[in-house]
Amino acid sequence: MKALKLVPLSCLCFLVLVSSLCSICFCNQNSDPVLCVPIERSALMDLKNNLTKPYIFLGRQRLLQLVWCDLHDDGDSLHSKSLKWLKNLKGLRQLDISYIDLAKALDWFSVISNLTSLLELHFSHCGLNRLPSNPTKVSLTSLIVLDLSNNYFDGMLLPGWIFRLHNLASLDLSYCGISGVNPETHGGFHSMPSLRTLRVSGNNFMNSLSLLNGLSSLSNLRVLDVSSCDIYSPILGNLHNLSLIEYLDLSLNFIVEEIPKSLSNLCNFTTLNLEYNSFSGNVSELLERFCECESPKLESLALGDNYLIGHLPERLEQLKNLVSFKISSFLYSTVSVNMNFTFFDEE
Repeated sequence: MKALKLVPLSCLCFLVLVSSLCSICFCNQNSDPVLCVPIERSALMDLKNNLTKPYIFLGRQRLLQLVWCDLHDDGDSLHSKSLKWLKNLKGLRQLDISYIDLAKALDWFSVISNLTSLLELHFSHCGLNRLPSNPTKVSLTSLIVLDLSNNYFDGMLLPGWIFRLHNLASLDLSYCGISGVNPETHGGFHSMPSLRTLRVSGNNFMNSLSLLNGLSSLSNLRVLDVSSCDIYSPILGNLHNLSLIEYLDLSLNFIVEEIPKSLSNLCNFTTLNLEYNSFSGNVSELLERFCECESPKLESLALGDNYLIGHLPERLEQLKNLVSFKISSFLYSTVSVNMNFTFFDEE
């Protein structure tokens, strides 16, 4: 490896960051990924430790062979006006540049679309404010994980190319402010059968009846978060096919619905949050069904601010994993507590 030399940070742009912040760098030699040799690893650590200084030491790295780079910056101090420094990393499979300010990087989508080997893409909290609605080229069909959460797509429409990512197992669009679905969009969640995690809280596009109906086709879904989505339509009836669901958050909506007895397999739930809606029904029946599970997994249950009636069954203490139970403020209803059971009634 050649001797390290002093290089101005301004000249290196984000190419330096690719070297400096990669958690682990892999090199494609003979198709077998191997860890970078110790001296290169040391150089990467030197870069990371000196990133805030005017000058840093940069060694000769095999950048074009990187397949995994974690560049995320929790310090909110890094930014880039362009992502063209990524365009030659054709072998990149996993990329995380969360918390790096990309507000001025108008080329972000065109560059990423050419990285056809990508399997995971994390662009959370990047200040992105442009979501292409009808791009001429989308070559991200190999993506398994897509995280665009906490960006500024306020008032924009959900583009149809999202639903063409048929291999996605995890999609996170939380708190992006997307207001609706492009009327020219064909397809929906039924075209994404591999989804296991869907987080879309804080977006109004989920109040689309066609999208809500499409949730029933996601038979592999484990995590669903549609909180704060301005949903008015009944939704629980669309989830009866989701037998693998473990985490469900419907809180902070306007859902008017009676909790159905056909609610998907309760024994798989670790978290169920129905707070701040207009759900009705008998809470006793729901809790009894949880207690009937042979090995209940439930850890968190939130039912407050709804229109529920009933009482808390004595055998609720059988839910050994339950650590958070929010049941306060039932509206215009009666829930009696006549049992010896310690639970968390969080305000």
